[in-house]
Amino acid sequence: MVKLKKISSDPIFSVGLNNIIQIISSLIAIPIVISNLTVEEINIWFLLMTLVALSQSVLFGFNGTFLRFISYSYSGIKIDDFSKISSKKKPTKDNDCDTAEFSSIYSLMKKIYLLITIIYLFTFSIIGYLVLKDLIFDLKDSTQGWFSFLAVILGTSTTIYLGFNQIFIEGINKVNLSHKILAANNFIGFFIIIWVLIYMPSLFSIILVYQVVPIIGLLILLYNSLKFVKKLKLSPKPFNKKLFGIVWDSAWKSGFTVILANIVKNISGILVSQLFTPAISASFLFTKKIFETIDRVTLIPFIARIPKIASIRSKGDIEVFSNFTKQTFNYSYLIFIFSYLIFITQGEFILSLIKSNVNLGSKTLIILFSFSTLISRWSGIILLISNLSHLILEHISAVIVAIVYFISLYLGYKYFSIEIFPIAHTIGVIISSFFIFKKFYSSFDESFFSYEKTKIIVVTTLLILINTIYFIFQ
Repeated sequence: MVKLKKISSDPIFSVGLNNIIQIISSLIAIPIVISNLTVEEINIWFLLMTLVALSQSVLFGFNGTFLRFISYSYSGIKIDDFSKISSKKKPTKDNDCDTAEFSSIYSLMKKIYLLITIIYLFTFSIIGYLVLKDLIFDLKDSTQGWFSFLAVILGTSTTIYLGFNQIFIEGINKVNLSHKILAANNFIGFFIIIWVLIYMPSLFSIILVYQVVPIIGLLILLYNSLKFVKKLKLSPKPFNKKLFGIVWDSAWKSGFTVILANIVKNISGILVSQLFTPAISASFLFTKKIFETIDRVTLIPFIARIPKIASIRSKGDIEVFSNFTKQTFNYSYLIFIFSYLIFITQGEFILSLIKSNVNLGSKTLIILFSFSTLISRWSGIILLISNLSHLILEHISAVIVAIVYFISLYLGYKYFSIEIFPIAHTIGVIISSFFIFKKFYSSFDESFFSYEKTKIIVVTTLLILINTIYFIFQ
């Protein structure tokens, strides 16, 4: 009982549980969607899900920046000392949180989230309309398509604004509480989703229920967030120009990265839908969706430990920092390999069981996506850790990846067709790593080989072995 209580109190458990429920909730829609909707509706559904993914980029890096800054401030680090964190290599003594500075960060966060929500609502309404109008007009019932689009725009706008409450709660190291609340909400929502999928499996009803459930969870977080605000005695503060400058200096780099990375990640879906038939497009997007799910669960250990990693690094204990991040990498890689093995051994069987109207991509495409997912997740986590050290390198990496990606698409599409998309992404990430990561490893007295000799090098070798067996025998 004591051991079970200890496990449940670990943020990795609550984050994992919440994500598993969310993933199962999203996955159960796939067989219903691909079995009950037309190919044209399936295409729109995947594109709307792409729009939901792209909506995460509009926070322009403020979410990660505020999460770090709240964690730093709550750990007792003064705002003027944030810029010195990346050069700290010796442990410093603990200090109390400065309530006035903390209040300024919180107040600024609320103002910025409101402004971003307004900008998003206007901009993405126009972009979404231009991308989807022809596809929606081709539907037998175009009203379903337009109402689905409206539900996504309004739902994502609400989610974006209310998201600051989750950032605040997790920034004060209440990750476990945050994800337990979301897990409970999503568990109840799971049964609501099942009911809709069984009794009302239309494009609009499926889209709507997937927007409403997370909003309810964020409203519950709002209630809890206000209790912590009162407990910490935070007070409203006017707009702080100096603080905004410090936030912006970090946020624009993260935001630029998120936007560019999301474009690179999701542009393939848009291009494939325009260049290939609906059947091929749906197959590609379906396969891509599965690997995005694997990527998401792989990140769980780091999501759970972001505030802790930021706190450790801000205090300068690089030995603890290095060991803690290595341990977290072990968890992530274990999840990745396990998830991928389940997919390649059981994926086709599950599709035949549910009599899917959409097939998986080719074996070659699946293997290419596996390498692209692993390498991009490794790179993403390295850059995330670098951010938590207040060493912002991701914007440089994003530019290199994007340039190489689009050049590779242009040069390779003629020869590799649809398979060029994961190839181009993998090439971009590998080339960018040569320019970026030396500075990251040296910031805490490590080298690529000393840090990665039992991490990405071993896991990549293992993935090569798994894919060789899969290609020959499966």
